[in-house]
Amino acid sequence: MTEMDPHVQNALYGTPKLNPDEQRHYLGNFRERVCALQMKATPLNQAMQKAWQTALAQYPSATLYLNGQLPDEELTTFMQLANQAKRPFTLVEDPAYAKAAVAAVLVAPRAVHVKAVDLAEQVKSVETDEQATSETKPWYKRLFDV
Repeated sequence: MTEMDPHVQNALYGTPKLNPDEQRHYLGNFRERVCALQMKATPLNQAMQKAWQTALAQYPSATLYLNGQLPDEELTTFMQLANQAKRPFTLVEDPAYAKAAVAAVLVAPRAVHVKAVDLAEQVKSVETDEQATSETKPWYKRLFDV
């Protein structure tokens, strides 16, 4: 069979998408535009809310995408965070994103290429740094083992 006309092929199968698995994972966005994200398994506690506040303040032109399959309490909290920071948010309720492991994604309009986007890892690293600094003794106590 010869190759079909591209117009007929697009009509039958739909327009081909670029990186569909990546877009499905990041709630319809490309990885290169993601500034911060939170997984569904990560609880939205006070430390995570502070991390979201700093991320929203750091990227003033970004939009917050929320997974519509989240519980209402979490959605309300995310919406309040976005409203406090005066950032737009989008609720994504497509059934294709029901199985997505991502709860919320902060997306810039252009590529930002942030390497560590998971806010839970950033919160853990800050907590471990705080514990390490609180456990170290001052230099004079280390000298005399007091």
